[in-house]
Amino acid sequence: MGFSYEKRPLKRPRLGPPDVYPQEPKQKEDELTTINVKHGFTTSLTISDEHQHGTARNYNITASKIGAFFNAIINKKEELNTLVDTGRKRLQINPKDNFWPATARSKTTVEAWFKDLAGFKPLNILSKKAPNFNKKEEIFMLLCEYNVPLIRATWFIKLSSAYTIAVSEAKIKSKRQLPDPTLEWTSTLLKFTKEQLTKLQDYYQNTTLSMNSSHYLSMSEEQKVSLKQWNYCTTLIKYMYQEGLLDRQEVLQWILDMLERYKSSSNSEDGLLKVLSPLALQYCSEFCQSELLSRKLVYFCSRKLNSICNSVIDLNPPQSPTSKGASNNSVPSNSSSATNAASTLNDMMSCPHHRDILLPLSCIIQVILLECPTSLIWNHSGGGKLPFVLNGSPLDYLPCSPVVLPMPQRTNNILLRKQLKQAEEIVKIRSQAAEGRWCLDKFHKSSIGAKTIKILNVLDALDRHSFERIDQNNSLDTLYNKIFLPPNSKDNSNPLLAVGNISMPTENETLKDNRSEYNVEQDQIVVKVLCEWALSNLRRGEHRGMAVAKLLDKRQAEITGRESDSSVEVVPGGPSEDKDSIVSTPATLPLFQPLLMHFLDHDAPVLDNTSTSRTTFTNLVHLFTELIRNDVFSHDAYMCTLISRGDLQSTNNIGICQPGSNKPADTPSGAGPSQAQVHMEDDNLFDLKPNVPEHHSRHMDYDDSKIDDDLDKLLQHIKEEQQNSMDAPDSPKVEPFAGSSIGGLESNDPSTNTNDNMYKCRPSRHLLYATHFPLPLDEETTSHDCNQRHVLLYGFGKMRDDARHTIKRISKDICKLFSKKFSIDIAEGGKVKKHSRNEFNFEATTARVQNLSYFDQHVVTWQCSLNVLEAINAFATGNSNYLPVQEHVAFLFDLMELALNVNTLLDVCIQILMDIPDVEAQLAAKGSSLVRIYTTSLVLYIVGVLRRYHCCLLLNQEQVVGAFENLYRVVKHVSNPADCLSVERCVLSHLYDLYISAAPLLKGRLPGAEPFNTLYTKIRQTLHANLQPSTMTHGNWNSSYMNDLIMSYRRGCKIDPGWHRQLNESQSNRYSLVCNVVIAVATETSDIERLNDLAILSAELTASCSSLASEWLGVLMALCCSSNNPIIFGEVLSRVDMSDITVHNSLALFTSILV
Repeated sequence: MGFSYEKRPLKRPRLGPPDVYPQEPKQKEDELTTINVKHGFTTSLTISDEHQHGTARNYNITASKIGAFFNAIINKKEELNTLVDTGRKRLQINPKDNFWPATARSKTTVEAWFKDLAGFKPLNILSKKAPNFNKKEEIFMLLCEYNVPLIRATWFIKLSSAYTIAVSEAKIKSKRQLPDPTLEWTSTLLKFTKEQLTKLQDYYQNTTLSMNSSHYLSMSEEQKVSLKQWNYCTTLIKYMYQEGLLDRQEVLQWILDMLERYKSSSNSEDGLLKVLSPLALQYCSEFCQSELLSRKLVYFCSRKLNSICNSVIDLNPPQSPTSKGASNNSVPSNSSSATNAASTLNDMMSCPHHRDILLPLSCIIQVILLECPTSLIWNHSGGGKLPFVLNGSPLDYLPCSPVVLPMPQRTNNILLRKQLKQAEEIVKIRSQAAEGRWCLDKFHKSSIGAKTIKILNVLDALDRHSFERIDQNNSLDTLYNKIFLPPNSKDNSNPLLAVGNISMPTENETLKDNRSEYNVEQDQIVVKVLCEWALSNLRRGEHRGMAVAKLLDKRQAEITGRESDSSVEVVPGGPSEDKDSIVSTPATLPLFQPLLMHFLDHDAPVLDNTSTSRTTFTNLVHLFTELIRNDVFSHDAYMCTLISRGDLQSTNNIGICQPGSNKPADTPSGAGPSQAQVHMEDDNLFDLKPNVPEHHSRHMDYDDSKIDDDLDKLLQHIKEEQQNSMDAPDSPKVEPFAGSSIGGLESNDPSTNTNDNMYKCRPSRHLLYATHFPLPLDEETTSHDCNQRHVLLYGFGKMRDDARHTIKRISKDICKLFSKKFSIDIAEGGKVKKHSRNEFNFEATTARVQNLSYFDQHVVTWQCSLNVLEAINAFATGNSNYLPVQEHVAFLFDLMELALNVNTLLDVCIQILMDIPDVEAQLAAKGSSLVRIYTTSLVLYIVGVLRRYHCCLLLNQEQVVGAFENLYRVVKHVSNPADCLSVERCVLSHLYDLYISAAPLLKGRLPGAEPFNTLYTKIRQTLHANLQPSTMTHGNWNSSYMNDLIMSYRRGCKIDPGWHRQLNESQSNRYSLVCNVVIAVATETSDIERLNDLAILSAELTASCSSLASEWLGVLMALCCSSNNPIIFGEVLSRVDMSDITVHNSLALFTSILV
């Protein structure tokens, strides 16, 4: 091309190319003025200054104009992208003007019209007067009778569908969506076609039976008509399918259903397969678009081929006396049977009856193998509970390889068989990978393969276990048996059975054999997987850390309980020889201490600025809290190990200080492999001990009297190198390497380090762990561990005193909430001297607590919980007149939840529940106005905690029984769940759920099981019955009913029992109440307290009148689906604007409180 885009003008010329400008009348250059005659015609510029052309100096463009232009563009874009409602602007067309009914009288006219349709008469003329039929089947019959071309037949179907829609719109004036005509026409056409096949069934069955005779049966006239209609309709289905006028999923499923009817039929009934199999072959490419449909289709073809082949083999058995015919659905097990099956199928191709069946079925299998091999891969998900179609592989039922199946005669059959062979090999490889759970080691021969399978088995058992319930097949014991091998089992004996199948030891095995055979390395992979599962941010639930601690505790008890001296003989070379991680191993050291120590050295997360790191670190703290609580991890041994290795001191050697990473410190060149590694097999997934400098590998006893010498040396380093940076206000020792919201911790960014501090080491990761790991404060041995921790972290003197003073100051400030000044004085009529809303800053206190380490948060919340329990118990025993405010107790619950102090939180809730009946008795004895008010609100908070930590509660049997027994004592007086307080209704519902979740545990341990069984039946009938929404309509609404109560009700007020009686007696009253409350909720879009009061009022009324539940459900369904039936709750729909988002928020909050 000679044209260059670089030299093209920026703007396209308006008048065309040069020298061809059209002449216009009265052009300026044609004017013969004096100037034009003397000087010629000159052109003038349209702007004053050519140097300013293209700039915006002289243009007054302001920000407001730009905004106006931009808004105009947005509005225009929205206008162009908005679909116009054609229904409103559409002209009203009377269908009777273009359609006339087809009746017996107009038969001649109908025949003439269809002859014109089958001919060449223009469609626009035919559409002016078209027949309409009451039954769609008549249309298909006439289309087939006159052999109307497919395109014209489809046009008439569209015309009939348009008539049907027009009539429906005229009858139904509401705006609700009409049914999809595609589905309707699809089902009608498929049903009509199926009826024709049913009429042909007798003919094909009799034809098959008479094949061996000398005569053949002829078709009757009715069968000939049915065959013609079948052929025409299947052709019409194919055409409409390709045009997108039929539901494709329904058509393919219809073909499958038709084939499935003959999956187990005998040879005499296989005649219809001659008709159906070619039809399925036509849609084979469409089946390949769906893996599930392809899998089902190949299942049918394989089973049918296997059935035909086996029936022939049974009739003509081979000469060998050892060979026997296989069962109808048997799978060939060797190559000889497959070869015999292939030869049998090839021999059957000479039979005209079998050829028409075998060839389409074989082609279907081969096409799907090439186009959709994924549908043929072996699968075994769902533990065998899924349908058989989803288990195994369809090729398992095939009597021979798909490669040797019959094929039509073509020139490229050799190439196709090579492609089939390659596809079959791919399916085999992927099936083996699926069977081995996609392990890279194909046959699990190496150690890595066996360990990978073990990891997958453990994860599978953990993920499949339901922690929300306890039953015979789903308990901690069953989970334990799926995860751990018996102590005397060899780990490498059968890697596939290492977790899933447990063989318990026989009785004649001695304890000495068990002690000599067990090696702690047997569980190292399982322990690591359990820890990582508990820490992972890809799983949810605080119960994970508690479950791991319980499992390891059970494993430790099973192993150590076999020996009389509670010690374990460890095989030489095991983890106990790690002289750096564990020094002078005592007899009482937990079994998994070295594995957990290795996990902290190498794999435990450290804190950085990412949300993932904060989540995993939080889970780590909770995990080791439970491990320490269950004596699976010794905090005392951990401290002694850190002292012996010097992990809590800083050093200037940057080569051995990398606490910010997940890798252990590098080993100096002087330390050889023998000092830095444990002698384990080379293909272990991880080592058992950290790589530390040689000068840290020294022995040390755990005797407290021998710690002082090392402490003196350690504290000298601490005071010299870290004291200047340990002056944080709330946690003095933590701030040098921390500042985030989790316990005041934040990792330093290496990019911000200067040259002066480049060679300074960041503190050890174990300093972070030692700072945060909490201790069980309710045990006698905790005092020693706490003192040891304080000395290691803060040393002696002012620093340690400041740390203790910070905790005491925060604890004292929070405990003020539970002092007499901020408590409820029952003697003064239930008043509070000082309200905390003006005297106490809850947000600032929460922030102060969260800036502490998790250890300190546990200390603060534990001390405050003791004050709460003491105050409630003192009132319950009659020794005090003061009760803590319920909201203050709930605030403490929130702090304990933020501190991950879950176990103590559950204990505190159960302890409070124990005193609730006595508190209620004291309130009644003193004539307080808080009877059935104070305790109910406090119990409501407790039930919320128990529901929130339901999975954690089920892991502790004592807590489950204690919670259930004390909750039952709270509602023991309730005889009718349909007439009680809303809080009591919540307690009853939770009791029911708890009883269902832990029935095996509770049935045998409840002293009052019989009374609760009666209450259990009533709860199930009242609270868990099938609820039908109300369908009340106009004419029942009293707009003033209970309006005074609705407007004036505040939380804590008592409701007159007369209202309950009126609601129970009249459905109109219930309807009026629901309408008035919902309208009030819709208008209160900004006052949250008011919404809360309305929801509590509704909950209290519903608790005493259970029939209100169906009314609430009915009005909510009417609001959510207002377009479906605008008559139901019409008063509410006419006064509530559902297009307002604020109304949605108010209704959502109201509904959540009701639920």
